[in-house]
Amino acid sequence: MLSENLTDAKILVVDDNEANVLLLQGILEEQGYTRIQTTTDPRRALPLYVEFQPDLILLDLRMPRIDGFGVMEQLQTVIPPEAYIPIIILTADITRQAKTHALQMGAKDFLTKPLDHLEVLLRIRNLLETRALHLRQQTANDILEETVRERTAELTQSNAALIRVNRELQEANNLKSSFISVISHELRTPFTVIFLALEMIEREGLESLQPDQQQMFIQLQDNVQSAHRMIENLIKFAGLVREQESMHMEFLDIHSVIDKVFLGIRDEAEHKELALEVNLPDDLPIFNGHEERLGDAVKELVKNAVKFTPAGGKIALCCWVEQNVLHLSVQDTGPGIPPERLSGLWESFAQMADPLLRGREGLGLGLALVQYIVRAHKGEVWAESQLGVGSTFGFRIPVT
Repeated sequence: MLSENLTDAKILVVDDNEANVLLLQGILEEQGYTRIQTTTDPRRALPLYVEFQPDLILLDLRMPRIDGFGVMEQLQTVIPPEAYIPIIILTADITRQAKTHALQMGAKDFLTKPLDHLEVLLRIRNLLETRALHLRQQTANDILEETVRERTAELTQSNAALIRVNRELQEANNLKSSFISVISHELRTPFTVIFLALEMIEREGLESLQPDQQQMFIQLQDNVQSAHRMIENLIKFAGLVREQESMHMEFLDIHSVIDKVFLGIRDEAEHKELALEVNLPDDLPIFNGHEERLGDAVKELVKNAVKFTPAGGKIALCCWVEQNVLHLSVQDTGPGIPPERLSGLWESFAQMADPLLRGREGLGLGLALVQYIVRAHKGEVWAESQLGVGSTFGFRIPVT
């Protein structure tokens, strides 16, 4: 590496005229340069370069046996293309054609004989400064390349680890889904028997039962229906987890999706005396999606609002498009949710894990279903809430 003190530079002088060699050596030594190699035999230029590794070469153009062009041609075989080794051509008279040829062969400057001492020193210093800058840049590039290699290796390892963890999580998720599906289907059989038994009792008439027994029978029916809905939700959840990556999309109209949802939930809302409000622009676009699953997502949001909104409250569904993104929100006037609990509500079985919600019917799969469906549509879910005022749950999906 060439130091900041340019007089530490290594200089090679190749000239068949010994007087010129001694003159140049004297000029350089007088200026403080001490690392100088010289030769009057151009055939020794190549081995001297390999052995000495100079920072600059002073080369005569007109020499016997091998001229300066021949020497430069030999040097090209050992000097890497990216290296900057300045060559100054020494000549008494040079034609324009010879000068152009020398530059093409790698020469960086020219000194005309007879030599001017000051010009020699200035030209040498200028090229050595350029050489020093080049070496510093090369060092910086080498450090950068090494850093990039190290970071690339780290990223490759991290990426491999992430792929492995993601695969393990996917396998665990599939195992969970399969387990839920198997257990849920096994539970369907006894429910069929229970429903048949309840229907038979009801057909026989409840008049023979005492009033308190009749009340117990009605409660039994309600609880069996509730448990059956939970089993069906488990089966739906397991199926959705499995098909999330292969969901078949078709063109759909969101108006139709929302109309079907409200057709099936209006009775329950009216039973609680809830006001339902729907705000849908007429010009909502037709877009690619899974109509049944998207309907499930909207239904779960509305059902969730109905469940947690007290009698006499209000539920408002809004839908709009901004910058090719469909936004849908369901706002209620329920009790509200503490901010720190909002993000966790989208996880599976969140209701069972939350002591504030555990008393409500259900397993807490509704919002998890919504999140799975929305992610399958390349979208994202969101939620806002204010205690004592109400909550808003929604999602946004691209419709391009």
